Amino acid sequence: MVRNGEVFTDGFGYSNIDTQTPVTSTTKMNIGSVTKTLTSMMWAVLISEAKDKNDTSIDWNTKVKDIFGPNFRLNDSCKASFVSLEDFLSHRTGLESADLLLQAGEGGHRSREDLLNNFMELESIEEFRDVFSYSNIGFVMVAFLAEKIGKKPWETLMREKLFEPLNMTSTFFLTDQTFSELATPYLFDEENGMEESDKRSVCSTADDMSNLLKYLTSGAYMDQLGIDDDVFNGMFKQKSILPKSFSSRYNLVPVSYIIRYLWLWDGLVLTKYRDLDMYFHTGGLYGFTSVLGFIPSKNISVFLNSNGLGKSGFRNTMLPTMYYIVDTLLELEPWLNETTACSYPSPWNHIPEKNTTARNKTQINISETDRFIGNYSNFFMGMHLFQLSTKHLQFNMVDYSTELYLIFL
Repeated sequence: MVRNGEVFTDGFGYSNIDTQTPVTSTTKMNIGSVTKTLTSMMWAVLISEAKDKNDTSIDWNTKVKDIFGPNFRLNDSCKASFVSLEDFLSHRTGLESADLLLQAGEGGHRSREDLLNNFMELESIEEFRDVFSYSNIGFVMVAFLAEKIGKKPWETLMREKLFEPLNMTSTFFLTDQTFSELATPYLFDEENGMEESDKRSVCSTADDMSNLLKYLTSGAYMDQLGIDDDVFNGMFKQKSILPKSFSSRYNLVPVSYIIRYLWLWDGLVLTKYRDLDMYFHTGGLYGFTSVLGFIPSKNISVFLNSNGLGKSGFRNTMLPTMYYIVDTLLELEPWLNETTACSYPSPWNHIPEKNTTARNKTQINISETDRFIGNYSNFFMGMHLFQLSTKHLQFNMVDYSTELYLIFL
């Protein structure tokens, strides 16, 4: 956490349960989708450099087709003509999500050029610039766009334009570090307890992230980064309104402290907390959970990272912890205390109970499954395989595998 430029970092718990290795401020963890905030900042550097050279062709509104060239297309020709960098950053292209492609590990097995070819096959599921639709693969395209402008791989651009100027010397990509350098990520399974999970993507430490926080709230490293003021302010312009279904995932605190509808900005979400503008982004990937938040008007910022909270960890643990720290930094009485911590999110809100009604899973005999076995493909998802595993059909796609059932609803 950072307040008025003063930094406090620490670690709690274990980076590995078996070895009882403690978490410290130098423990390396995956930061998940907080990477989107960093990617937006790297783009701010690229746009500032273009502005310094009087190059007006690159800004937040630059059309994607002007970067990718005349061969860029989408299923919707109108979108292909007008979709911009800002649209990708703000998740408002209206294109369908492609998370299964990334979860299956396909992103790590194919070039971004190949992924672009797949991306151009995505269907439109929402109106253009009308509805917020979170897209991980959309930010893969943001990275690829940066490569076209910067003439270097995205990883190199992130190091040169962001990590090195901010002295984030322990922040890295798993393409050039071994898995053993990370804390062990765990997923909590209700039946089996804590289980180790996969490790991927961008990783950092509390010490490194504190340098980013100092820049966002105290203006440290301004000369090193060289982001133009107008370009930086462009990151904080209103772009999309988060739908009620999405914002309700975050709105689990006293209603007098936070607004219900959140506004999405480039790589960040804006909300009102205790009548103050607060920006944040969460991350969650394969057992790691993170949240970055800051209130510029009060020069305070917080970053939290965990290796064992599961899929809903940011909502149930990370966000209320962040608000508790923010209240403390603001020298206000936290609404989260020994009593409310036990009932959270009650009495202010509640998480709907999961539908535990069991679906009828009907196994089919071998003779019926035989006709489904084989290789399948489509333009977007590529190749995937159906094969027989005991009495079930097994779906396999790169690193992703699951059993399939006939389900009667």
